[in-house]
Amino acid sequence: MRPIRSHFCFAADYKPWDMSGRTGPVMNADAWEPPNAKFEGESTMHHDYMQHIQPRRNLIKPSEATRMSDQPFFDRTDYRDSYIKHPMEKRFIHQTEGYKPPQAAFDGQTTFKRDFLGHTGDKTQSFKPEGVAFQSGAPLEDSTTNRHDYQKWPMQRPFVHAPDQYKRPEGMMESNTTHNATYREFPIQRQLAKRPESANKARSAAFDGSTSYANDYIKWNMGQKNMPMMRDEYQPTNAPFEGMSTQKAHYIAHSQQPMRSFKPDNTALQSNAKFEDGTMYRTDFTPKRVTICPAISLDGPTSGFSFAQIDGRGHRQYQQVMETITPLNAARQTPNKLTMSVA
Repeated sequence: MRPIRSHFCFAADYKPWDMSGRTGPVMNADAWEPPNAKFEGESTMHHDYMQHIQPRRNLIKPSEATRMSDQPFFDRTDYRDSYIKHPMEKRFIHQTEGYKPPQAAFDGQTTFKRDFLGHTGDKTQSFKPEGVAFQSGAPLEDSTTNRHDYQKWPMQRPFVHAPDQYKRPEGMMESNTTHNATYREFPIQRQLAKRPESANKARSAAFDGSTSYANDYIKWNMGQKNMPMMRDEYQPTNAPFEGMSTQKAHYIAHSQQPMRSFKPDNTALQSNAKFEDGTMYRTDFTPKRVTICPAISLDGPTSGFSFAQIDGRGHRQYQQVMETITPLNAARQTPNKLTMSVA
């Protein structure tokens, strides 16, 4: 059994073909010579194509004109023939009973009043401070923590170092520099132009326009150009054109009748009975009194509150306007109660 190789050998699997008997490319040794006749500029299509003048073909498509029928429109449907109209009974109207108030008197007893008996114990004391202004005949104590604890310490001015005064150096300043001391001036000579001797001579020789490209480039002879293959001339047939198509030969026109409509009549069903508009809402609804929120007219002239302040949470607080004023120095009088409302 021949072992399976994991990779193939190019020299062993691909052997070269014997190319000894192959001939070279077929080429014409004669050089191409351009024709002497004048170029007409016409193509093979102009020479071979002969235009045939034919009349316009008639339209074979059937006429799509609307066909009118003299027969009356047949509108009888299975619904109209089979439907039996039965008489409708008069709709029953429910008689609504009027509201009858209860005969027993309203006692005002609720489940909360009946079941809740309250808790036994002392009355909760109020921790709200009294609204009486505090008065005292003692002098105002103006001693503060800053005045009591602060002690004034003696202060000293910060030490400032006095710089030494400027002293002018003795002697004169030497303004001579190293450049002025070491630089020596040399005489300057004019530079002469380095031109060739033939620069100013008259040039009477002819211009040599030969280049390396013109001398070294050789135009090769590419041989004769391949001529296009000529086809046989077109020979038109002498038989007349029949013009008969498959549609004309096999198409048979059939008479067509208009389709009748089977759509049902869309006449709405009508009744002479009175429309019953009684609902549970109209029968059982009892109107209630709607109270107006007092916050709507807080800023109005008829409101019994006046704007007091805005708290830390951004709520506007209003204070009830009181008609009576109690003096602050009244002894043990009941202060006015302030009612605060948040808008």
